Amino acid sequence: MLTLKNGTRHPEALVNFISTSFNKLAQRNPEAAYELVMKSRDHSHKFSGDIDDLLKKAALVEQNGSIRQEVIDVVLSSSEGKGSDMAFTSPFVAEEQEVRPETPEVPQNEEDLQAYFATVFALGHHIVDVMRENGVDVFDVRLDTESPNPFYDRVSANGGVALRYSYGLPDSFMTPLGKLEITGGCSSYADERETVTKVLKEHLGLEEAIPVKQDQSGVHGPIYYITKDLDGNGLPKVDLDGKSVELMANDTGYDDYETLINLWEKVKPKPAQEGGSYFDLFDGPGSF
Repeated sequence: MLTLKNGTRHPEALVNFISTSFNKLAQRNPEAAYELVMKSRDHSHKFSGDIDDLLKKAALVEQNGSIRQEVIDVVLSSSEGKGSDMAFTSPFVAEEQEVRPETPEVPQNEEDLQAYFATVFALGHHIVDVMRENGVDVFDVRLDTESPNPFYDRVSANGGVALRYSYGLPDSFMTPLGKLEITGGCSSYADERETVTKVLKEHLGLEEAIPVKQDQSGVHGPIYYITKDLDGNGLPKVDLDGKSVELMANDTGYDDYETLINLWEKVKPKPAQEGGSYFDLFDGPGSF
């Protein structure tokens, strides 16, 4: 159980899920996040425009228009101020923050980051290809459309990258700018999942860093080091000291949020020109 700033306590997995959804909402649509805060503070508040439909799609509002108490508590604990002075913060009380992962420093070398994410994108598209070639139905590829989530899975910038699994398949990268999702949805059988991992171990030199954990809230991990790129060049192992196989927020990452989002806009791979690829835009992988 985690304690929120408004004094309520809820299961960790549920709080993390709601917090992630609200963080993404605040990132993509601050107006909708503001409306949800106002509704959580005053149940008589009416959503404007199509905000109601957007919040339902984000699973923050029920289909009947109601809001679960857990969502209200997370939203209330994540917001401070009123009107144009409203700010989004960590929903956790201080004692919860103290046991959560430390936040790595913000990387400074934009040229190295460009080369790094060119490599990461190449790895990600290869992973999707391997999944599809081995029978996995990947129906939602998020690598090209999502930005890293600074609140989760940030690692120190040393040129390395870790791969987080979810329910037996690759799910996301752990990067210096945060959690970068690879897929958002897929279906598979057990033998297909085993084959995918076997192939990726051969292609990318996967080495288990943190073993899988299964509990009443679901299946977490495992987390793998990626030890080589697609050309067979060695990649350093990222520092996972203090990281958990369960997805946990970096509370102090709130301080760096705007900086990291702005940095991503500068270094993210641009859509390819016709006949080209993402990776023609950069010279190759770099190190930090």
